Amino acid sequence: MTSTRSSHAPLPYTRLPDLTGSTVENGKLKLLELLGHGSFAKVYKALDTQSTASSGAPIHYAVKCLLNGEPGSQEYNNLLNELKNHTQVSGLPGVVALHRSFVEGEHVFVVMELCDTDLNRFVIEHKLCDKQCDVAKRVFLDVLDAVETCHAEGVFHRDLKPGNILCDADGKNIRIADFGVATRSEESKQFGVGTAVFASPENMDKTRDTYSPRGTDCWSLGVILIALMTSSLLWKAPVEADDTYSAYRADPAHFLRGTLDLSPSFNSLANRIFDPNPARRPSIPELRTEVEAIDTFVVPPPVDIVALALQNPLHKPKKSKRRATPPPVDSSATTPRRSLSIASLTRKLRKLVHRRASP
Repeated sequence: MTSTRSSHAPLPYTRLPDLTGSTVENGKLKLLELLGHGSFAKVYKALDTQSTASSGAPIHYAVKCLLNGEPGSQEYNNLLNELKNHTQVSGLPGVVALHRSFVEGEHVFVVMELCDTDLNRFVIEHKLCDKQCDVAKRVFLDVLDAVETCHAEGVFHRDLKPGNILCDADGKNIRIADFGVATRSEESKQFGVGTAVFASPENMDKTRDTYSPRGTDCWSLGVILIALMTSSLLWKAPVEADDTYSAYRADPAHFLRGTLDLSPSFNSLANRIFDPNPARRPSIPELRTEVEAIDTFVVPPPVDIVALALQNPLHKPKKSKRRATPPPVDSSATTPRRSLSIASLTRKLRKLVHRRASP
């Protein structure tokens, strides 16, 4: 999560102690292991020590630990904002359930549904970009449904990324998490929020008066879709100082096709998502319709027939006991009769490529 604080200042989560093995909420929850951390919090896997499921199985939760700021402070207001927005959508399809929150000493604990993994880990472990575009497509359509649910409740996330999208081990049951910078405002004056890689250019542009959080979420969805289909991130930040982003803006029609081998239909959709004008970006229903219609997202690079020929030579002259004659160095010299013509070589190479491509 980006911040206006100095890059040399320690992030808030570093001020949080390691509570692994501790019990909280009057002994009701035991913090078993640290699952991870964000800029402002640590998240633990916790065991409910006083209850079990109807099957007798233990009940586990994800417990988020944050610093409890002074009332009126920025930290305190951020926490209230997160709890308010998460509560607004908790229990809806596609959103991590928020069960309760409580304060102990200097810390606030937020008890949430425990999920198997997040989308970032799922993509890496299952190598979705490796001929699994059908799985990636299904996952992305589920993400669209979840984000649309939040938007319908007037909650705009502003930090959509694979790490904030949780799921089951098989990539199903998608759920949005971490509403730390979410907002209910259609227009925002808070710039630089979220994660720069997934943020929209207008979110990063402090020369503007306001920007649309709804449009920012749409942009982030585009970056996520690229990541799912290609296992690549586009740029460090969508700003002019970023060389990759500047190169894309200089030639949007060809840049993504040339660098990521996007299919023509996917390339066209990506360019509409990454339109600098948020008003021209597709809505979530439009995005869903277009993604559903795309059969091929990535086109494999063309076969290098020269390299293929070197690996599988088609013309192998018979060995001769006669002394080999050095090839002529004069470009005007006549081609030896036994050599293979360019046209003939091309035909044979195409036949070889066709045989290799056949199942």
